[in-house]
Amino acid sequence: MKYINRGGKSSSKIYNAWNCMFSRIKHSPYYKNIKVCKRWSGRYGFNNFVKDMGERPDGMTLERLHNDRDYKPSNCIWASWLDQHKNKRNNRWITIKNKTRIIAEWAAISGINPWVLNQRIRRGWDPEDAVFYSSQRQER
Repeated sequence: MKYINRGGKSSSKIYNAWNCMFSRIKHSPYYKNIKVCKRWSGRYGFNNFVKDMGERPDGMTLERLHNDRDYKPSNCIWASWLDQHKNKRNNRWITIKNKTRIIAEWAAISGINPWVLNQRIRRGWDPEDAVFYSSQRQER
């Protein structure tokens, strides 16, 4: 498939991922020291991005392997939402029966909303109770 940078007119998933990369850098203070490599910028930047990254798989987003480094082929992959959350600076890790996972993972396992799980932990709940306490029953 041949791609052309259409200046924001494309609505393809891969184009949106490429475009959002620039938007994050421009608008978020968390990205003030992050750059996009020359290969992915400029007139043929989008085409090069597609050549380097391949098609965007369904359900995947653009992920930097090292979140303090630039957007470039050696630092980017397609990753799931859960994998993205594992790479955040502000993750909260909890251990239950010698298994350490982030709250988003425990929430996916238990079916509890991650926000609810985080609130339980912040309120001092035992991690196992916080994860596996049935949401069907009344909260403490």
